Order: sequence, then C-alpha cells, then structure tokens
Amino acid sequence: MRINIAEHAYALNSLPVSAQRCVNLYYEPAGEETKTQGALYGTPGLKIFASIGSGRIWGMHVMSGVLYVVSGDNVYTVTSDGGANDLGAIGTVSNVVMMDNNGTNVIITKEEGDGWLATASTLVQITDGDFPSVTSVAVLDSYAIYTKKATTQYILSDLNDAASYNAARIASAEESPDLLVRAFANHGELWLFGELTTEVHENTGTGDFPFVPQQNAAMQRGCGAKRSVAAEDNTLFWLGEDRIVYRADGYTPKRVSTFAIEKAMQDYTTVSDAEAFIYTQDGHKHYVLTFPTELETWVFDIATDKWHQRQSFEEGRWRATGHAFVFSKNLVGDFETGKIYELDLKKYTDNGTTIQRINTFPIVHNDDKLITFSNFKVDFDSGVGLTTGQGSDPQCMMRFSNNGGISFGSELWRGIGKIGKYLTRSVWKKCGAARQRVFEIKITDPVKVVITAAYINEPD
Repeated sequence: MRINIAEHAYALNSLPVSAQRCVNLYYEPAGEETKTQGALYGTPGLKIFASIGSGRIWGMHVMSGVLYVVSGDNVYTVTSDGGANDLGAIGTVSNVVMMDNNGTNVIITKEEGDGWLATASTLVQITDGDFPSVTSVAVLDSYAIYTKKATTQYILSDLNDAASYNAARIASAEESPDLLVRAFANHGELWLFGELTTEVHENTGTGDFPFVPQQNAAMQRGCGAKRSVAAEDNTLFWLGEDRIVYRADGYTPKRVSTFAIEKAMQDYTTVSDAEAFIYTQDGHKHYVLTFPTELETWVFDIATDKWHQRQSFEEGRWRATGHAFVFSKNLVGDFETGKIYELDLKKYTDNGTTIQRINTFPIVHNDDKLITFSNFKVDFDSGVGLTTGQGSDPQCMMRFSNNGGISFGSELWRGIGKIGKYLTRSVWKKCGAARQRVFEIKITDPVKVVITAAYINEPD
C-alpha cells in the first residue's frame, strides 16, 4: 500500500488532524507516465562566495552588473571573484536596509530614516534640507520616491537627481488616513502600502507632482511588515496586517498562505520585522519569508503553490538574508556574519554545517480500524553516498507516533545506499500496530536527497 509523503508543511493547531512538516525539502510534481506523481527534493546548500567587512549582511543590490552590499555599517562593491571595495560607512545600521537604483546611484535608506547614494566609487549622504526622515525607497520613471516616516505622505526627488528635493513635492495616500510603511514600484505603477490599506498611484507626466491615485485600485488590505514586499511572476507578494500572506491579482489581494501557516504567524509575538526575497532556481520561484524575532523561515513555492520550511542547523531560521542574482549566481547574505553565499543545489551543507531534512507524513489510518504495520519502506534516489567520510554510508532516520504526532518513539536508522548501490531501499520491519500513525523521516548526511515514494505492508 502506497502512502502519501508530506508535499508541504501543514501542521495544524490540532496535530492529530494534521501534523505534516516539510523542512529543507520542496515538492516537484512529475510529468505524465512516470512512476510517481511527484518527489521531494533537497533545498540548496550555502556555498561560500565572499566574506565582506566585519558585520552581518544588511542588504544587497545590483546596479549595472555591480553588486552593492551593506555589511555592518559599511557599503561595499563586490566583484565576480568575491573581491570587495569599501566605499565607507553610513552610520550605525540596526536593521535590514532598503535599496533601489536609478541607473546612476544605488539609493540606500536605513531604519534610522536617513538616505545615502552610492556609485562604484563614491558614497554620500542625502543632505538636502527638504529631505525628511523616511521609511522606504522606490525608483520609478527616474524619480526616487520615499515614504515619509510616521505619516501618510510620500515625497519625490527631482527628476534624474536623487540628491535634490523640494518641500512642495509631496503627496498623501488618499484612500485612508493610515500611516504609509512602504513604497514599491512595479510594472510602471507606484504601490503605496499602508498599515491598513494599499493604493496604487500612476505617473500622469504632467505638473510638478505628476503622480496621482489610480482609479479603482485601492485595496482594503495593509502591510504588516514593510520588508515582506517582493515582486515576481508579474505580481507582488506581501504579509498583510492580518498576518496572512497575499499575492496581488490585479488590484485584488489573493490569500496564498494556509490555515496552518497563519496559525503559526498568529502566535508570533512580532511580525513587523519580517523580511522577504524571491529567487528562481531550476524553474521554481521561491518567496522566502523570515521572521527574525521568531527565528522561523517559511518558503512559498510559486510554481506549485506549496509551502515548506527552511532551517539552518540549530538556528531555527534559515541563515540566508537578502538576495541578489548576479554573476549568474543566486547570492544571499548571512544574518550573523559578513559572509555571502551562493545557493547551490549540488552543495549539501550550509558552508560545512549540517542540513537537516525532515518530512512528517500525513496520518495513516483506516477509519479507526487497527492496522498492522509489517513494514515501512521509503524510496530515494539511492546510491548517492560519498567516497569517504560522513555520507559514505548515508542514513535515514525514521520514527513514528501513534497519537497524531504529539509524541514520537525511538529513532530507527536505515541506509539509503552507498555510492553506486542504486537498488537500495530503506525498509523498517515489524513496526507494530495502531489505529492511526504518523511517520517521520530525517536525513542529515551531506548527500543528494530525493524522496520519491513511501509504502506500508508491501511484500518483499
């Protein structure tokens, strides 16, 4: 009898209803006329690319093929071989920075409200007397656009000049008096995310202040974390003020989070510091949403509409922060150090640290009838062991729960195939009996992990 693997993370408040976990594994459906409907694949490891400065990575941005990085309190340009040029300090940096560019300058805004302009060789602070304290930056039609701190207002720079401002060039979001938290440019439109509502403005090309509200584009949905907004797949994703994750369908927010994930987020003490980025790899577009205070990372696979978790070993959250695609690489920063990593599907550790891959299966039951489990089998891409060291005889741990995933028994280990042993199957025999059972497997060896199927009571 074939049983379902957990294709996504879906642990409910009542674990006996659903205890599914999918950690450092993502689902990919198979094509027609294949042995299995789909498989779970190991998420990419972190391969060291560069070590920049002396502090953690606060931001990454690409302009004209040059990578700009904020590490600690300093701004750097980084070359394709990982070399770095220190442009100077921008004062104390206490949180992830906002970055955009107008083709001439990379514009950086900090949590403290100040703004900075960087080129490949210069770094200056915006000192115009009409430049206020700001919370975010976006660039659209050669204007630098900022949300003014603790107000409903946003301001524009002079055209093609991110250093020059006019106190009269300011406007308000008009739909609601809630405070603005984020400006975001997308497909020629200016999205203004407030605490409770969102509206879209467009450039009419006329007047000293050319941006006006777009008709029928106001949304009764706000933004709960300004750094959660990210663009991909011709639309925007963000964490709503109601702790639900949304995707814009035109000007309608469409819910993409699940009840299980929303329950987890409802229990968090802090969500306003959530940060997100989107990266594409092997056809999958992943919206990565990390809650730094809660030390948790959730990932939405836009291609499959399924969620999974990312964790770095003994960290809770995933180590990655920020993202830039440059030098034909997906690069991410480190949330504790100045390291920059490449996301590499053929790297099976996080820069040498163990990646723990966990799948907690859906509940196996037969309408409350007693099931005898003569065996439990899992099919992998086997024979992937390394030549020496850890992973030369890769193992899978299995444990099971008879109370719906509330508590589990002892860990039982089986091999998944030394190098070249392609017909290896992981089999656990004489697994007892139960009216309901939740199986969980875990792999920690630094090898390729692909889980294709699972069975119970299959004849030898």
